[in-house]
Amino acid sequence: MTLSPWQRIKRRLSLMGGSYEHPDGFLELDFEADAGIERGDSEAVKERKLAIHAARQRTWQKVYGGILVGVAACYLAVKMGVPTVDAIAIGGLVSWGLMLIAR
Repeated sequence: MTLSPWQRIKRRLSLMGGSYEHPDGFLELDFEADAGIERGDSEAVKERKLAIHAARQRTWQKVYGGILVGVAACYLAVKMGVPTVDAIAIGGLVSWGLMLIAR
């Protein structure tokens, strides 16, 4: 089913809130749209797409967490009087180490 431009805008905004009901009554959930699940997918395909999507989210959470901790380590090193270049190296190593540990 093709949606009009207004329906596509409404769908995007509604999916930010959790779900969108298509004009024919089909209910689309936000996490299904993010995972790439389409209307005709079987249950096995849906489960596989959801598993891939969850793994991708966990990976990005680890990357963001490592970067944030690295930035905090850099900030603390600068506050403790470490030269800026060395503090950046410390923050980078802490960030990289955390991402390797979190595998």
